[in-house]
Amino acid sequence: MKNNTLYCMIVSGDFMSDFDIKNKVVQSNDLIQLSKWNMSVVPFKIFKALISCIDTKKPPENNTVEISRKELGDLLEIKENDEYMKRQVKSLQKQIVELDLKNGNTMMLSIVPKVIYPAKQSNDNIQCTFSEELMPYLIDLKEFFLQYDVAALKKFKSKYGLILYEYLLSRERQERQSEHKYSISVENLRRLTDTETKFKNFKELNRKVISQAVVDINGAGVEFLAVAKNNGRRGVKATHIEFTLRKRTSYKETEFDVVDHPEWIRKSI
Repeated sequence: MKNNTLYCMIVSGDFMSDFDIKNKVVQSNDLIQLSKWNMSVVPFKIFKALISCIDTKKPPENNTVEISRKELGDLLEIKENDEYMKRQVKSLQKQIVELDLKNGNTMMLSIVPKVIYPAKQSNDNIQCTFSEELMPYLIDLKEFFLQYDVAALKKFKSKYGLILYEYLLSRERQERQSEHKYSISVENLRRLTDTETKFKNFKELNRKVISQAVVDINGAGVEFLAVAKNNGRRGVKATHIEFTLRKRTSYKETEFDVVDHPEWIRKSI
């Protein structure tokens, strides 16, 4: 979503970029909470950056957005490696997202069926076209949607951190629990993070997915910090994870229990 007050178009070659670092990533909560994200962190961040290029009040013609290689490289902190970036962008064409529908069915969704990547010597932008079926989850959203600064993508190191950041922030903004506690079943967490057949031992799942995601969120300088606990105990299998959130009071904070400005802790996230 473009910042309409500060947004400026960047001319690159014959085309204008739709990207600005002040843009917002805007998506429906259903897309965030009910999808199975089976892509690695770099394509996932590219996908979110492309979403931020959409003006939700004026959807792009042919569902196509543009971003320059420099803008994308700066956001992803990829320097002078055009072939790597090209492979990562093109990989979006192969990504199929599974979205659980409210009627019990599952929709298999190709998210970016068309990519035009400019020649190495060209100054043209990268052009990506979203699938028609995806657009209702990205435009004309009147309730139960999430928006956050696209600049937040820079600090995330893992897809698990970014997935759970979006999931937890969408629930916080939708539910507004007074104690900021949000529970998710292990089954649903595995679906969301595409780990249904990975890390079958819960201790491994906890270490490589849950704990890694919490560290990632807490180090990313985003709106909140988190801590996670599960309901498992000796002889009893963990079935749910409870995340507790608190407002970040300083960009320097990286630990849930170390608060720089306690007087701000009760402000809304």
